[in-house]
Amino acid sequence: MSGQTRIRTRETIRILVCSAGSNGDGIVDIELAADGTVTERARVPAANPAFLSVHPDGKSLYTVERAAGGRVASYRLNGGCGDLARLNDRSSEGAGLLC
Repeated sequence: MSGQTRIRTRETIRILVCSAGSNGDGIVDIELAADGTVTERARVPAANPAFLSVHPDGKSLYTVERAAGGRVASYRLNGGCGDLARLNDRSSEGAGLLC
């Protein structure tokens, strides 16, 4: 795991994790319940994501992807339902660097 972001709800902690490797590149939405149960809620494809940041309003997620030249992508976070929807992406114009 190269990055993670936590979103707290009343009885659970929602953790968004960058994933790269044999299970496929992407963003994994994990829920940690108060009783210790861990559940993978969603997995969204992303091109080798490196960093995650949730907007202060909790409705948007931004990522930096280690794709050719680097990319920045935005996602819609649908509250507690574990749904991530890719909205847009743009080149970071990193000239081969990460970002």
